[in-house]
Amino acid sequence: MPELRLTQSSNGSTVQAHEGDTLILELPEIPTTGYRWNVASHEEILRLSGDSFQPSGSQAVGGGGTRTFRFTIGHSGDTDLRLVLVRPWQPDSPRETFCIHVHVVALP
Repeated sequence: MPELRLTQSSNGSTVQAHEGDTLILELPEIPTTGYRWNVASHEEILRLSGDSFQPSGSQAVGGGGTRTFRFTIGHSGDTDLRLVLVRPWQPDSPRETFCIHVHVVALP
């Protein structure tokens, strides 16, 4: 099934997908700051199937990388996907928010 690859530049957009597609979301993250991307809300249309971090090529202390979320798209419908960049000890104070609207079309 097709993969839809999204980055931070997709923030605020609407994306169209089909049942069974995989939505891959790649967001920059610097773990040493304590901030980490977390899924804040999504509906059952999107099933989280993976969450990983890949450091950038630099091995410097405090270096960042990319947090990758994989979602399997279930049935047709509409949903909003919202992620927040937060510290675990400050869950009500996100540094950044990422939100997209996903419109899922049924397969013919």
